[in-house]
Order: sequence, then C-alpha cells, then structure tokens
Amino acid sequence: DIKRPESWNVDYNYVVMLKWYCIEDVISKKYINNNSMIAWLDFGFNHGGKDGLINEEDFNFLWEYNFSNKIHLFTHQKIDINIPIFEIVRNMDVYIRGNIMVAYVDLWRDFILLAKESMLSLLRCGLCDDDQTIELMAYYERPELFEIHDVDTWYDGLKLFGGEHFIERKKEYKKNKKYKLY
Repeated sequence: DIKRPESWNVDYNYVVMLKWYCIEDVISKKYINNNSMIAWLDFGFNHGGKDGLINEEDFNFLWEYNFSNKIHLFTHQKIDINIPIFEIVRNMDVYIRGNIMVAYVDLWRDFILLAKESMLSLLRCGLCDDDQTIELMAYYERPELFEIHDVDTWYDGLKLFGGEHFIERKKEYKKNKKYKLY
C-alpha cells in the first residue's frame, strides 16, 4: 500500500526508530537520574493542531500521573497474541500506538534492547515495519515488563492519564464532512 510508508520507505522506518536512540542518548548522558520516568511523545503528536481535536494550549502543563513500574504502551486495537508477527506485517495491522510510551529509566534500557532485537529479527527475514510493530514484538518477547492500556484515540494516552483537562474539538474535513467528538 503506497500510502503506508512503513512497508516501503526505509527512511521513514529509520526516523521512527530513532526514538529509542534519543531516549538512550538522554539516559547515557545522564540528563536525568536513574529513578526518573521518561515519556516519549511523537513530535507530531497533535498533528500541528491541524486535526483540531485538542487545543494547542492544553499541552502547556506538567504531566503527572502515578504510572506503575512497567513499560506503558497504548493500543490501537486489542492485542491478539495468537496472530503471528509475519501476518501482522503482511496485513499491516496496527495494535500498538507508537506515539506515546512511558517507563522508568531501568525499563527503558530493557525496552531499547528488545526494540533493537525485534528490528533485527524483522530485517533478518527481509521484512520491515515501523515502531508500532517493533513495540508489539518487544511486548510478545517480555510481556511481564509491560502494562498495556486499551484506549480509543491517539491522544487518550495523555487525556486519560493525567491530561483530563484536554478539550476535544470537532474536526471538519475538506469534504465538509463533520465528525463527532471522540
């Protein structure tokens, strides 16, 4: 599917995989202490305000939530552990939302190693995919390290976990098609 760059664009996959490099860089340069929690939010998290779903000003807050000592991932759809990764890649199914990840430093180190091994496993089979499948593979490998949160939208990882103040707005598409609030 030409509209899905994770299936054909190595540069796209490289860029989305850099999130683990960025986190590792922060940890290795000791910008934070070892008992800190780190959250990754994709740079385009609110799609530059173009989606109109959340007010840009809502992001100006100190995000505090009492997450457990696990790697926190947020779903796009319920995970079915009976579906092999090969089928997920082939069908381009998405189970994990790659836009948000939360964990303490010690678990990020484990997550980074799992992500690297997952990526290499795909490459050894001649396959590629983006961060969402890599995160799912890491979860399959060590589920005890993870806490999976079933959410309905791409921003629920914030809204339902400390960002309750977010105000959702209606979205209007170019074809004058109006969508309800999520």
